[in-house]
Amino acid sequence: MHLFRCYKCEKHSKCSEDFYKQCVKEELEGRRFDGDGKGQDTFEERMQKYLNGELDEMPGTKTNGAAADDADPLDSDDEEPGVSGFRPKAEQYLEKVVTDTVDDYLLDEDEIDRRLLGLGIGGEVEQLMGVLSEEERAAFAQLAEQINIDTSGLDESCFKKR
Repeated sequence: MHLFRCYKCEKHSKCSEDFYKQCVKEELEGRRFDGDGKGQDTFEERMQKYLNGELDEMPGTKTNGAAADDADPLDSDDEEPGVSGFRPKAEQYLEKVVTDTVDDYLLDEDEIDRRLLGLGIGGEVEQLMGVLSEEERAAFAQLAEQINIDTSGLDESCFKKR
């Protein structure tokens, strides 16, 4: 019974925090499997099914039966003449990724780790990089370098006019 009271003592806050993290991790990892023991599709497989038209909802989005009234209304005068208002799913997906990325930029690290774990991708750098293709790794490295340059001011000249 002493083990169960450990979480109440301030000296053991680290114990209880690690315990709860492990419980959550095990719960989230357990959700990746169906009741019959067969593993669910990976994010990439679900994304491919979405792009092939096999899934109606984009992976990673949770609409939970949102009302149609929540969507933007279709308005014919918003479109340019001769331009279809319908875009390919791949283009819609990329736009959604960009929008969500900008929206999620301010998320804290714990929330990002929780979301990655929920998608079946761990939060370890090696595991994340292992999921990327060579082209994606190069694009990531280029983006990281550009962010580093932008935030550090390395692109600004030290010889400014006065």
